[in-house]
Amino acid sequence: MATATTKPVEPRPAVFNERTLKYYDWLLEFTCNRVWHCSIRRTLELYRRHLSSNHLEVGVGTGYFLDHSHLPGSAPRLALLDLSPDCLKHTAARLARYAPEVYRANALAPIELAVQRFDSIALNYVLHCMPGALPESGSLE
Repeated sequence: MATATTKPVEPRPAVFNERTLKYYDWLLEFTCNRVWHCSIRRTLELYRRHLSSNHLEVGVGTGYFLDHSHLPGSAPRLALLDLSPDCLKHTAARLARYAPEVYRANALAPIELAVQRFDSIALNYVLHCMPGALPESGSLE
């Protein structure tokens, strides 16, 4: 597993661990539909429409959306970037069919990857994990 930033990675509570990741997909379906009011089907549609054959996933969770989508092309390139080693391990195993590149990095710090650029990047369901307040509903319009 490569470290993708020269800045120190800040420790955080181990919310995502081997035990909680077993239930994460179920929780994701519930939160998508009931908390975020964005159906999981709609998010999957967006993934399927916008995934490229050269994709970086930031904040990997369990890899649910990637696992239920299909990276196009005969030899797609997939990279996973997250601060949680448990999420990276779990998702890399789930998506082993793509032989993903794995990078441990803090999304709140500058990320410097000395690798070929990506054609698509997803930062899905990450903002609610970051410090600070999100705007009230409707204020982003």
